Amino acid sequence: MKKSTRHEEYQYLEFLEKIMKEGITKPNRTANKTKSLFGNTMRFTLSELQEGSTNYRKILPLLTTKNMSKTVDIIFKELEFFISGKTDNKILKNQGVKIWNANGSREFLDLAGLQKYQEDDLGPIYGWQWRHFGAEYESCQDDYSGKGFDQLQWVIDEIKKNPYSRRLLVTAWNPLQIKEMCLPPCHSFFQFVVDPDESGTKPTFLSCTVYQRSADLPLGVPFNIASYATLTHIVADLTGLIAKELFYITIDSHIYENQLEFVPIQTSRVPYPFPSLEFDFINRVKTIDDYKAKHMKVIGYQSHPTINYPFSV
Repeated sequence: MKKSTRHEEYQYLEFLEKIMKEGITKPNRTANKTKSLFGNTMRFTLSELQEGSTNYRKILPLLTTKNMSKTVDIIFKELEFFISGKTDNKILKNQGVKIWNANGSREFLDLAGLQKYQEDDLGPIYGWQWRHFGAEYESCQDDYSGKGFDQLQWVIDEIKKNPYSRRLLVTAWNPLQIKEMCLPPCHSFFQFVVDPDESGTKPTFLSCTVYQRSADLPLGVPFNIASYATLTHIVADLTGLIAKELFYITIDSHIYENQLEFVPIQTSRVPYPFPSLEFDFINRVKTIDDYKAKHMKVIGYQSHPTINYPFSV
């Protein structure tokens, strides 16, 4: 797989500019209106053959037009949290991750009609649906081992047994439990596709499509692109494949009013090359649950300075 000579980050930057120019001002559940556009796609290459070698470099599409060096550790820790199927925000808090604090606060849970939850109980969000779909949710303290359908493990097993299946899909959108979640899933489902090698005889490459119903372009989308790219590399590593491409679909794509003044700063910048992702294991892992944030290393990341986009709850 050979990368295009045009930096793939320009897809993102140009879409930011398009929303700024053509976006429709709309109200939403927060106090800040948005400039929004309907529908967009982006493609990111996840591996490239190293010159003079048969080895592939794992590419992490971590945006470079704003500094995400501190954010990437949070991305890895949240992904580990999702993979675990846990829903207790205290697990993230204890690792210094604050991104779910507002949604897990007593005030927010009460406003969402979740008075029965203790503070920091996020309800059956992303990872819980990935690992326990269909189970009844009680609280973040309950043990759900063996309960519900483990979509993530099923997909991994299916890739090994039936790699060219068109059913390698995981959904976090469970209509029966939306009201039990502190926040309905924005990135609602993802699907893997396996391609053969050039001879067409051996399953070799793994790609992933992500569908995001609601997309905060300045803050959420860069975070989620890097997270799903990492997840694709993990699943490829587990199944003996090479991550090929991330195809990213956003539906309601928006910029909040309190973010607008910062966008021209980012869109004026020239991207640096995307860094590499490496897995640092002492012993070879056996299952998806063995992949921890501490094993994930970003190599060669260079970026422009930080942009402090505000977050709307």
